[in-house]
Amino acid sequence: MRRHSIRGFTHIINDIPLKYKFLLIYLLCVLIPIIAINILFYKQISQNILLREEENIAISMNRATKEVTRMFEDLVSLSHTISIDRTLYEAIDRTYATPVEFYEANNLILRNKLNVHLSVHPNLQELGIFTNNDTIASGGEYFYVDTNLRSTSWYKKIQSSTDQVIVYAYINGVSLSLNKPTRQISIMYKLDNFRDLRTYNKHLKIDLKMDKLSEILSSERDYLEFQLIDNHNRVVLTSQQEDKMASSEMLSISGDIGDEKVRFERNLGVATYMKGWKLIGTSNHHKVTDLVNQSRSFMITMMMISTLIPTLLIIIMLKSYHFRMKSLSRHMGKVRMGVFDPVILAESKDEMGGLIHSYNLMIGKINSLINDVYKLEIQKKDLELERIRAELNVLQSQLNPHFLFNTLNALLVVSTKNGYTEVVNVIKDLSLILRRLLSWSDDLVTLQEETRFTDMYLQIEKFRFMEHFDYTMTIDESALLYKIPKMSIQPLVENACKHGFQARKGIRNIEVTAHVTSDQLIVTVEDNGMGMDEHRIQEVIESISKIDYSGAHVGIRNVYKRLELYYDGCVEFRIESQLGRGTRVEFTIPLSQIKKEDMNEDDRT
Repeated sequence: MRRHSIRGFTHIINDIPLKYKFLLIYLLCVLIPIIAINILFYKQISQNILLREEENIAISMNRATKEVTRMFEDLVSLSHTISIDRTLYEAIDRTYATPVEFYEANNLILRNKLNVHLSVHPNLQELGIFTNNDTIASGGEYFYVDTNLRSTSWYKKIQSSTDQVIVYAYINGVSLSLNKPTRQISIMYKLDNFRDLRTYNKHLKIDLKMDKLSEILSSERDYLEFQLIDNHNRVVLTSQQEDKMASSEMLSISGDIGDEKVRFERNLGVATYMKGWKLIGTSNHHKVTDLVNQSRSFMITMMMISTLIPTLLIIIMLKSYHFRMKSLSRHMGKVRMGVFDPVILAESKDEMGGLIHSYNLMIGKINSLINDVYKLEIQKKDLELERIRAELNVLQSQLNPHFLFNTLNALLVVSTKNGYTEVVNVIKDLSLILRRLLSWSDDLVTLQEETRFTDMYLQIEKFRFMEHFDYTMTIDESALLYKIPKMSIQPLVENACKHGFQARKGIRNIEVTAHVTSDQLIVTVEDNGMGMDEHRIQEVIESISKIDYSGAHVGIRNVYKRLELYYDGCVEFRIESQLGRGTRVEFTIPLSQIKKEDMNEDDRT
């Protein structure tokens, strides 16, 4: 039953047209999965953004709280340090008879007691000691509490408080730089630690550097908007730039922060003097919402791109299959009418391309069989004609050498009778060259045979140029038995004589060398001819490297091609030349390649 169900489902699938199959694949395997994955990914990204922002807000809140608390504790610690200085107490609690006596004490004791702390504590704006000792002249860091000072809010605060250390925020006088009242936070300390030195009241007042405090709050504005609240629930300072010390009064904190904001609150330490002081941070959810919206826009863009690209690919592939299928169907219809035309389309390697390729092969074989029936007689006649032509070539190849050798022998007899010794030698060399060319049946010859053949050719050239030509051959004895392709050296020598010495004046010289290294056979042909410039060398190299070339330098090109053929491209072939100084042609063959050829040759023998 199950097998019948599977067959029925397969039959249904097979009946669906190809374009609808592509559409189903696109919907079920591309479009729906892409949309589902992007929706899930968007939800996960949004959740991660919320968690990350909450962590950043908590870190920012804790960092700002820690910095502000450290600022207060640092200056309170400074006030404790000053409060235990007995020398300072004695100098301030002393009744001076004259102002001169006070100035002397100031110079000796008081002057450097306080101002030295200004450079050590960066959070310190200024500090001073205020006393009701009327024998002290106000100035520097020491002040007599007159009527004006008694009317200030901070002095009234310290007089009315029973605490020894007080942290107090208040509105200071008009600032010369801002031309308006400014907010100030001061740490006030009652200097009464020594019971025997309480003749006069002594109060230490340390002013915080408000710019530094504002800088701490503003540094975290990317995540939170801060409010510094004192123990009277008043807003002392905010992180908003326009609110920094801009108001002439400190307002109480508002309980309404808006629906889109979240408030975080931290107490500033646990010390008694900081009781009631706290730092409030409010987070605006607009930023988080913007990040989520950006993520959503990005996901929508990616979803569109990831949907558009597969859609275009599906359309292109469907069009490609549909077009080729129609073409194949149309040509198969022609076959029924006896027209065997191949499908002319660009070759492809997919299944449809393989099907079209197989169809074209079938059509080609059918056309070939049909043409063979009509061409059989013509081929028979062509074969007969080729056989007759081959016989004529054999007769001609037997006639031409026989005629040439008879002619050379007649010339040799005449030259010998008349005493033409040099002509006799040239004719002998020419005869040997012709005989060698006709008798060489093997493609590989020893280096010894090749150099002898080249030497005979050079003897003829020496007869031609007489005293204006000379040559040397330096052949390493260990290299003589290595086999190389025949006619590997002589064409290089002939090329030097033909092209290098045309316009050469003076002695024309050719040097042929061959030697063996540890792993190479090196053969060099060097002349002192006219040479070539770099442009001409490049032309020669390009001409001998071309597959089909029928111009100049045919001899050197044949040498290069035979070496490349015999030694599988392992030969190094170099041409070096200097204009006016000569040319050097060198080829290097790995001994491993030559020994391999020798072994193969011996096996055949």
